[in-house]
Amino acid sequence: MKTRPFVCDPADVHPGEGGRLAAAEARFVGTEVLDPDSDAFDEAHGVIDAYFGPKNEIERKDVLQRWLRDPLDEGAVRVDYHLLAWHERSTGQLAAVRDAFVGIDRARGLCAVLLSHSFVLPDFRRSGVATLVRTSPANLARADLRRHGVSGAPILLAAEMEPVVPADLASIVRLLSYGRSGYGVIPPSILPYCQPDFRDVEAMGVPAEPIPMPCVVRWLGHEDEHRVPTALADALIVVLSSLHLRACEPTHVRALAERERGGLVGQPEHLPLIVLPTTPIELDRLEPLLRSRALPHYPPRYRVDLPDPDEDLAALRAAAARLEVR
Repeated sequence: MKTRPFVCDPADVHPGEGGRLAAAEARFVGTEVLDPDSDAFDEAHGVIDAYFGPKNEIERKDVLQRWLRDPLDEGAVRVDYHLLAWHERSTGQLAAVRDAFVGIDRARGLCAVLLSHSFVLPDFRRSGVATLVRTSPANLARADLRRHGVSGAPILLAAEMEPVVPADLASIVRLLSYGRSGYGVIPPSILPYCQPDFRDVEAMGVPAEPIPMPCVVRWLGHEDEHRVPTALADALIVVLSSLHLRACEPTHVRALAERERGGLVGQPEHLPLIVLPTTPIELDRLEPLLRSRALPHYPPRYRVDLPDPDEDLAALRAAAARLEVR
């Protein structure tokens, strides 16, 4: 079997999505790609690789193909990779792609899902298909938990997101969408997370260059609490480091995970979240995620040539004005 049908569960749709799931399911058909050597894989992977590859924000193709053939099962941690695609029913055109890693921390009975990449093709933006893209990982997680006998485990959905650059309106629009879907951000002052360098740095003979990416998260079923259990955040780092060991230089990955997990030691039982905006008039909520505010919490090499904080905030407010008139 090269693909299988995929549908979202209406129970997973956050109220902020505005009830668009049924219309989106009627217009688009979802499939999960199962065969790493199929045309379906090449089509879906090609879309996300074209966008994220030049930014060094996606694993190599052979690494992702291996994930479909050989999920990670180390006893304490299980990680499965999923690649989803949505096509317009009437035309058969590819409309959107999502891939995700579902990680289960068996020792603690916790589930952390990395929303690895998503892309809506230009012709289908504002069509409602993004609702399917954002909702789908919850169903993937629950299915994997049932399959591996850990039903009922707390689930943390997480996306890696670069610090805010006000000139990049598309990135701000993405954060608005995440805000409407019940996501918040673990403050970089608590978890200055970095995505490892996906390049083959040993073959290239260059040092690894991790990318600062604050964690955008949704504690499924607890969105209104604006907090997440520290144990779930720690499980997220365990899952991320386990899966990144397949794609990145091991010493580099382990050093990052050790630093990030160390920062969670001594934290209270729950971590507060930065509440994301849902409309342009709330963009001041993104102030802690501006490069000038977020990167000072990272190692010194990331603090070079940062924008002036006041000018950065002024640019964010100007971006809000531009988005309000769109």
